[in-house]
Amino acid sequence: MNTIVLMGRLARDPETKLTSTQKGQTKVSRFPLVVKRNRTSKAFVVMITAYGNNAEFVEKYLEKGIKIALSGELVISQIKENRLELHPIIPKSLWIM
Repeated sequence: MNTIVLMGRLARDPETKLTSTQKGQTKVSRFPLVVKRNRTSKAFVVMITAYGNNAEFVEKYLEKGIKIALSGELVISQIKENRLELHPIIPKSLWIM
């Protein structure tokens, strides 16, 4: 099972573009999400990449500073020298908090 649930704030406005696929064209939105474990810990940033309907939602409703929650999947591209190379998180569900 590869599921991740995060809550945080957008570090900047999302970047949305139209990309070509085998099935035609689809929207892709990318944005950094700032996440804190608790009130006293330091924040960390994860990159989020949304496709299709989720990308349209991101483009229409999200902007810098908005707090969101998401559930999605963490994509691991490959393992090199015992280190995982991670790609952005791909959300399956997004909620504005």
